[in-house]
Amino acid sequence: MLVPVQISEFVYDNGLTKPFSIFLYLKLFAGDKVSATDEVFAMLRQNLKMTDLKGRTFNKHFQQLLELNWIGYNAKSGIYHIRSFDYIRAVNGFKRRRATKLFLKDILQLQVYLVGVLLCTEVYAQKYYWEIAKGRSRTATNKRDVANQSRASRLSSKPPYYGICNKRIARLLGCKYTRACNLKQAAAEAGYITIRHRYADIKELDKADYNMRPMIAERRPELAKRMRFWRQIKNGDKIVKVVQQLHDEILPHIEYKRVGGFAALKVPFGIVKVFLTNQSHAKAA
Repeated sequence: MLVPVQISEFVYDNGLTKPFSIFLYLKLFAGDKVSATDEVFAMLRQNLKMTDLKGRTFNKHFQQLLELNWIGYNAKSGIYHIRSFDYIRAVNGFKRRRATKLFLKDILQLQVYLVGVLLCTEVYAQKYYWEIAKGRSRTATNKRDVANQSRASRLSSKPPYYGICNKRIARLLGCKYTRACNLKQAAAEAGYITIRHRYADIKELDKADYNMRPMIAERRPELAKRMRFWRQIKNGDKIVKVVQQLHDEILPHIEYKRVGGFAALKVPFGIVKVFLTNQSHAKAA
């Protein structure tokens, strides 16, 4: 299943992970429509761990899908209609074409998957900017696919590797620093990214200097926090290597594809027309 990245971003930013897991599960196992009495709902509750006796957890999140109109209901036939990704893109004006591959295992750990998507998208934006867009004309760098290259475009030269510092990840995920670190690690353990720790050499010492860190902390406290002291053997002699821990390199592993353009969405023209009309009114205001 191909899930447009803008929909994943919308879901994460608006706290819709649980409802979206229901939506994806139904789309994967039921397709475009499903009866209210279909056994897929029992499977869903079991696999997504929404098995409380009164069904409050499932009902709460399913109701959100109905309110968003991502799922419609025909009371006469008792049929639920699972909206298409094209429909969601049309009513929200999601024009970017990048999408990620998603499987059942990803639905079962959807929050971690979405974190992986956000991190991989950010890293790919850096890579695209420096390796493709930078060498093109000014017009080419304004493509919507590089809208997230904010960090990359502020650097004066190509970085030696692509990655995101933990503070930036916290801002990207809208959470606290410790939570961001845990989510990044969870994405790595799930196989969505690989984390490589990076360091820069500062100097080599013949023996440990316990006054070095306090002295640097007085002038550059942030650097002192990132200093590491490694005991090593060099040419048969014991040394202490002083390094600075840099932000981690992140290798993305989520597979991306391109979906149809906004003008080619397979939805009733009236839906796209309403969006374009609302967009025109917004600009006029």
